[in-house]
Amino acid sequence: EARSLTTWRSYNYPHVTIVYWSLYRVARNYGKASQLKKGWQWYLGQAVNTTMLGVTAHGQYNEMGLMAGSVWRLLLDDLRREGGQTWLTAATQIETFMLGRAEGWARQPFPFGSEMPWDSTGQEEIFGWSRESGCFCCFSIF
Repeated sequence: EARSLTTWRSYNYPHVTIVYWSLYRVARNYGKASQLKKGWQWYLGQAVNTTMLGVTAHGQYNEMGLMAGSVWRLLLDDLRREGGQTWLTAATQIETFMLGRAEGWARQPFPFGSEMPWDSTGQEEIFGWSRESGCFCCFSIF
C-alpha cells in the first residue's frame, strides 16, 4: 500500500487519469442521469491535472512508454472537442510534452520498453504518440 501511494512514479498516473476521464465521459454524455456528484468540467479538469502531474512534476519514468498511457491521446482529443481557452491551453501543454517524449523515443534504437526492463506494456503509448508526431525513426525495421 505504501508504495502504491507514492507520487514520484509516472506510471501511477495514467490509471488515475483513466478514472477521471471515464467519469468525465459519463457526466458529459448522461448529465444528471449519471448521478455523479460533480459536473463533467470538474472530472475533465481532474484528468488534465493528473496528466500534468504524471508527466511533469513527478515524472520519473516519463521517458518510457507507460501502461495505459494512450489515455492521454484520448484526453487530448476530448479537450480539443470541448474547445474554449482553458481546455485548448491544456491540450497544447499536454501535446507539447507528449510530442517531446515521442522525439526522444525516435532517437532510441529500440524504444519499446516500459517502466520495467521485463515489461513491454508501454508499446501502445510509444506507437500512438510516435505516429502522431511523425517520428517514425524507430519504426524503420518494419
